[in-house]
Amino acid sequence: MDVWQPRHVIKSYFTEPIICPIREPRGGACLARNETEQVDLVAGIPDSGIGHAGSCAPDEAYSHQGNIQDRRILFCDDSVVRGTKLQDNTQILYEYGAKEVHMRIACPCLIHPCEFLNFSTSRSTLDLAGPKAIYEIEGTEDIDLTEYAVDGSEKHRAMVDHINDRLGATSLRYQKLEDLVVAIGLPKEKLCTHCWDNSSYY
Repeated sequence: MDVWQPRHVIKSYFTEPIICPIREPRGGACLARNETEQVDLVAGIPDSGIGHAGSCAPDEAYSHQGNIQDRRILFCDDSVVRGTKLQDNTQILYEYGAKEVHMRIACPCLIHPCEFLNFSTSRSTLDLAGPKAIYEIEGTEDIDLTEYAVDGSEKHRAMVDHINDRLGATSLRYQKLEDLVVAIGLPKEKLCTHCWDNSSYY
């Protein structure tokens, strides 16, 4: 396995550096521990990904260099809801000359609709990237989603690949649920993980 050693880190894609005290850097550090790609630049996209991107590399690797021509870029985002904006951003990066675009998401794939918050302005769960990919793979909504929630399972890999086919990135990887729990720093039984694995009670 190659050592994770990005050459530069862009703290923000569109703006000056922003300090995000609410977003702990542990999420990005967990992503980094599982990273195998060799890249030249790391950045947060949009601003919600900055805290995660900043902890994907050592402090000495931070840079404000913005030239992406022929560079291998890794972008961190906090989540993928529908994926529309991420798809647009990926295309823009390629148009500006990026050689590779790797997307890393700081939480697991959203599979179950949230019972408390409206993550999507749409009326259909199938507008969400995860459920949409599963429906396109299975051809029905009436299925057991358990295996899709297990990172590393055949069904999970198929779902992520399907989402990435739509995004057009070089690669796409989500945070493992167990790593997210570690990053948050609380026992899993004290967290609501319903939208990821349907295991919480309410």
